[in-house]
Amino acid sequence: MRNRKGSTIVMTLIVFTVLMIFGISILNLMVNENKMSLYHQYKTQAYYIARAGAEAVEAAILEMDEEELEKLNEKLEDNNKVDVEEILIGEGKAKEELIKEDNVLTIKSIGEVKGVKNILSKIMKEELRKGKTKIDYAIFSSGDIKLGNGTIEGNIGTNHSVIVANGNPNLNGDIYLTEKGNLSAPDWWEKSWVKTHYIKSGKEIHYESIKFPSFPINNSNIDLIQGGSNQTTISTSKDYNKFEVNANTKIYIDNTKEDIILKIKQFNLNNGHIILLGNNKLTIYVENMVIGSGSTINYEGNQKNTNVFYYGASRLIISGNQKLFANLYINNSELELGGSGSIVGNVYSNGGNIFLSGNSDITKGLIYAPKTDINFTGSGKAYGAVIGKTVNISGGGKVVYDPNYVDNSIIGGESTEKILFKPSHYK
Repeated sequence: MRNRKGSTIVMTLIVFTVLMIFGISILNLMVNENKMSLYHQYKTQAYYIARAGAEAVEAAILEMDEEELEKLNEKLEDNNKVDVEEILIGEGKAKEELIKEDNVLTIKSIGEVKGVKNILSKIMKEELRKGKTKIDYAIFSSGDIKLGNGTIEGNIGTNHSVIVANGNPNLNGDIYLTEKGNLSAPDWWEKSWVKTHYIKSGKEIHYESIKFPSFPINNSNIDLIQGGSNQTTISTSKDYNKFEVNANTKIYIDNTKEDIILKIKQFNLNNGHIILLGNNKLTIYVENMVIGSGSTINYEGNQKNTNVFYYGASRLIISGNQKLFANLYINNSELELGGSGSIVGNVYSNGGNIFLSGNSDITKGLIYAPKTDINFTGSGKAYGAVIGKTVNISGGGKVVYDPNYVDNSIIGGESTEKILFKPSHYK
C-alpha cells in the first residue's frame, strides 16, 4: 500500500484535465456555433437590406421624369456605371451601383450588417418609349439660326449650325448642337456669353409637318355682309360663299350649347369683330381671307376655343392692330405679322415664310413651322417657342420660352427615345 501512495491525486488530475479539455472544446464549439449563428443572421439581414436598397433605387428610377432619365442615361453612356449614395437601413447599410450594358440596366446592391456583406443584382430592361415630340427650346431649327441682335430667353438648338453674324444679340440660355453643328460668332461675344452658359452636343431632332385637313366641301351661295350698326348672331354651323364684316360691326357666335363650324370661301374682316358667347369650340375653315386694320376674332377670349384654318395661296397679312385670340393654321401661304398685329394662340404652318416685324407679337403660343423660314425684324416678339426650318432675328426681335404656352398636342409624328425602364427580376 505504501508503494501506491499519491495515485489518487494523479488520477484526479488526469480526470480533471480531461474534463477541462472536454469543457473547453464544448465552449469553443458553442462560441463557434454562436458566431456561425450570428454570421448567418447578419448574412440574412444583409440580404434583405441589399434587396431593400435595390428596390428603393428601382422605385426612384421608375418615378423619374423624362429629363431625369435623360441625365441618368447620359451618365451611364459616359461610363457605363453610376454609383449611388449609401442607403442606411436599420442597423445596416446598402451600397448601390448602376451598370448598363446594351438595353439592360443592372442594380448591383451590396447589403452590410456589422461587417457581413451580401450581394444581389436587380435587372431592369430598357424599352423604347414613343411619345409626342418634345419642345423645350426657345428656338429650334433644322438649319441655321442667325442672331443679329434681339433677345432670346431660353435655350436654342439646331441640327446644323448656329451663326451669330453681327451686332450684339442677348442670349440667356444654352446652345445645343449635333456633331454636324458649329458656332460661328465673334470671339468677344462668345467669351462673354460662355461665362454663364454652355454649348452642348446632342442627337438630331426632327419635327414633322402637321397633318393639315383637306378643305371641307362647301357648295354654298349664301353671302353674309354686315356693316354699320347691324349685328348678327350665329348659333349653328353654316357654310358661306362670302362672309364680310365691315365698319366696326360685331358678329356674335352663340356656342353656348354646341361647337360651331363655319366653312367660308371668302372671308373679309374690315374693322369687323367676331365675338364668342360660350365655351364650346368655334372652327373656321377659310379658302381666302383678308383681315383689315382694327379687326378682332374672339377678342380677350380663350384662344383654345377658336381655330382658324387658312387654305389661301396669297400672303396672310396681320399688320394693323388686328387681334386674334385663336389658333391659326396656315396650309400654303406666307404669314406677315406687323404693325401692332397680335395673335394670342398658336401658329402652325406648312406654308411659306413667316415675317414678324414692327411691334407685332405672338403671345401665349407656339410658332410651329418646321419647313418654313422665320424672320424677326423690328420689334417682333414671340412668347412660347419657335420651331422653324431657319430662324433669323435682327433688330429688336424677341423670343421668350414659356412651357405654359407650348401646346404640342396636335403636332404630327412621334419621337422614339430609349429612356424608359421596366422592372424585371433578381439575378
